[in-house]
Amino acid sequence: MSVKKIFLSSTYRDLAKHRAAVIEAIERLDGYHCVRMENFGARDWEADDFCRAKVQECDLFIGIVGHLYGSRPENSAQSYTEREFDAAVAANKPRLMFIAPEDFSFPANLIEPDEPRQKQREFRQRASTGRIRDTFTSPEDLAGRVVQAIHNWEKEHAQTPPASDVDQTLSLRALPPQPDFVHPYPLQTHFTGRCNERAMLTHWLAQGKQPAFALVAMGGMGKSALSWAWLQRDVLGLPLPGYAR
Repeated sequence: MSVKKIFLSSTYRDLAKHRAAVIEAIERLDGYHCVRMENFGARDWEADDFCRAKVQECDLFIGIVGHLYGSRPENSAQSYTEREFDAAVAANKPRLMFIAPEDFSFPANLIEPDEPRQKQREFRQRASTGRIRDTFTSPEDLAGRVVQAIHNWEKEHAQTPPASDVDQTLSLRALPPQPDFVHPYPLQTHFTGRCNERAMLTHWLAQGKQPAFALVAMGGMGKSALSWAWLQRDVLGLPLPGYAR
C-alpha cells in the first residue's frame, strides 16, 4: 500500500502543542505520513523554496491558522505559512483548513505589531473561503477533528476518483463508519493508564469470539474513563490530554 503524504502548515510558537498532537495523530494512521518543518533538517535549499516544493509533492494539505502571522522569507511581504497555502492553491492540492476561534488565547509576549496582525486577519479570511473549514479548541480536540477530516476526505476521494486514477482507487482502504463524539468524555486529570484492562479490551476486540463485552463494576470505579481512554488511545490512536502512553 502506497503512503500518502500530508503537508502540515502552521505557525509554531503559538501552536506548538497543537502541531504535536496533530503530527502524532497522523503518524498513527495506517498509510499516511506527516510532512512538516520539524523533520526537514539542514538542506542546501532556500527555506521558502523548499517548503513550497514539499507542498507540491504531497497528496493533501492541512492548514492550521491561528492569530500569529509569523516569520517571512527575506524580501517577502507574505509569511511562510501564507506562501505555503498559496503553493497548495496553485498546485490545486486538496486542502483541509482549521481556523482558530476569535477568542483563541496565546501568550501576550507573542502579540505582533499592527501590520502583521492586519495581514493575519486578511489571511484568516482568505483561508476561510472556498472550502468548508473547521475550528478547534485544545490540541486533543484539533487532533480528533483532523483525523475525522482525513477519513472523510479519503472516503470522498474513493467515491469520486478521476478517470485516470482507476487503478489507484483499487488500493484505497474501505473505511467503516467513523465515530462522531458530540460531547467528549471529561477525563479526570489523575487518570493513570489502566493498561491491563485496556489490553483485555483490545484482546477482546481483536481476537475475542463473543460479540459483546460487559464491563461491570461498582459505581465510581472508572468504567467510563477506562472505556473512553481505551477507545481514544488504543482504537482510534488519538492522544489523551496529559497522558503519554
